[in-house]
Amino acid sequence: MPIHLLTVEHAEEVQDGIRLSPGVPFDEPRPEVMSMIQGCSIQLRLPDKSVVNTELVTYGVPVTLEDGHYVMRGQPHIHLTLPADITLESVPVGTEVWLP
Repeated sequence: MPIHLLTVEHAEEVQDGIRLSPGVPFDEPRPEVMSMIQGCSIQLRLPDKSVVNTELVTYGVPVTLEDGHYVMRGQPHIHLTLPADITLESVPVGTEVWLP
């Protein structure tokens, strides 16, 4: 059964590919989300109803380094990064991201 992860509000180029925002809320205890691994299949459902199958390059919770310690601010989210062959233009605002 496909699992909806997020609806894209923003995408940005990063070193590893395209990072999507918002992230998946860290405090949602969904086993499917917590069992994601790098390389797992991801499905993009675009606003025009087209579907793009890709994979998860990496994921993580944003932190800052303060006085030698990593600190999370606000409500943490798991940010997803897609491969570099996915362009910013191919992930418009409103794209739904699913675990197929």
